[in-house]
Amino acid sequence: MKYILVCSCHNMSKRATEAFCLLYPNEVLPEIVKGRDRLYKLGKELGNDHIIAISKLSGKFAYYVEIEGNKIIKEVNLLNGRRTG
Repeated sequence: MKYILVCSCHNMSKRATEAFCLLYPNEVLPEIVKGRDRLYKLGKELGNDHIIAISKLSGKFAYYVEIEGNKIIKEVNLLNGRRTG
């Protein structure tokens, strides 16, 4: 499963989408999960504590994550293009 996780700040979904398309031009845009409540719910559904922790971040954020089972196998910060996990 692939997701883009973003805060609910103004234009973050658009910025994250643009960054994803630049970094992965041949990939299909994954589902965007926006806002703390939705992120928290997704983290609980997947049994993933890291997504729950992301849901509690303050400030702007946008991450692209690839998940197998309940583990994140790839995480990229879409605001700076760096792989974080």
